Amino acid sequence: MQTRLPAAAVLVAAFLAGGYPVGVGSYLCAAVWLALALAAARRPPPVPSAAVLALLALAALTLLSELWGRPHEALAVVQLPLLYAGLVWSAEWAGAPALDGLRVAIGVIAAAGIAGRVSGLAAPSPEPGSARMAWPLGYADGLGLLCALGVILCAARRRWWPVAGICAVALFWTLSRSAIVACLVGLGALAVLRGLVPRRVALVGGAVLLAAAVVLAQPAYDRFQSPAPDTRGVSRLATVSGHGRTHLWHAALVEGRDQPLAGGGAGSWRRVTGAQVANPHSLELQTFAELGLVGVAALAFFLVAVLRRPRDAAAWSAFLAWALVSAVDWDWQLPAVTGAAMVCAGSLTATGRTLGARAAVAAAGIALGLGAAALLRAIV
Repeated sequence: MQTRLPAAAVLVAAFLAGGYPVGVGSYLCAAVWLALALAAARRPPPVPSAAVLALLALAALTLLSELWGRPHEALAVVQLPLLYAGLVWSAEWAGAPALDGLRVAIGVIAAAGIAGRVSGLAAPSPEPGSARMAWPLGYADGLGLLCALGVILCAARRRWWPVAGICAVALFWTLSRSAIVACLVGLGALAVLRGLVPRRVALVGGAVLLAAAVVLAQPAYDRFQSPAPDTRGVSRLATVSGHGRTHLWHAALVEGRDQPLAGGGAGSWRRVTGAQVANPHSLELQTFAELGLVGVAALAFFLVAVLRRPRDAAAWSAFLAWALVSAVDWDWQLPAVTGAAMVCAGSLTATGRTLGARAAVAAAGIALGLGAAALLRAIV
């Protein structure tokens, strides 16, 4: 059961608006933790990795922020770090089959999106005049990143190349600049880790790119913060404008500076800034604004725990692609996208050790409690 659980959660979330509605996230969280409790009751689970513990700490901090933030805001978002902790742990339990299941799930999502668009049954992205493919997630950039992860994961195995091609077509049709760039970075990392590119060549190329980035940083930033309209067609791939993201990032940075230790509380960013947008389009900046440096430390610990050791080149490269885009977009709020990254994380962080009998009983009880709490939250 735990072998199919991670991919199934991603697949279900994708066809339920990416898992974005709060109720969907709560039910997914409940299903994952209740399934883990049932599995742990049948046989001892693996020792949770540092990555799982970091996400649980982030969830605990989110819930604790009720004390200094806006009442009930934390309850609306705590299910996300809890859900992701469960997915990482289940992927650690499932091992290599979890990645194959994820490849199938992303391939199905990409193929469904293409079929819906070609047949005309699924409309383009809901913005007026848009040519971008967004269904089934409902957000073109999120679908683009999910397909980018599929390209990276499937490119690593010859027998999965047809699925990689399907994901690549869907990725281009989303016209997501960030996802395309992340896909190229992930494929580059995969090539280096697989030895297809000599490390010396990779180091020289990295140095050249770093030098170019330093030289072009200021003019690129000026272009990025310019308020150019989003054409939402193929021409957008040639533009650099961030379409207002820098203003959102600045607002999050200001809130974090005002309350640097613990932030303004989970869900406080929109209330404090008065913005119509639900989040600042950056996982790190939103964490700083709402949970302060303590929250950033927990998030950083999670990222380091996952990226410190590239046990699986494809999973490491795919997670890197997600981490890059989540810093400039709101994919954390899309369980279909971030859930896929968590499956990759679990394949990198598995401890290889199993809990003892007493610890297994305690873990099953904790999982049951978390699942029941999430289910109660979803119902109430």
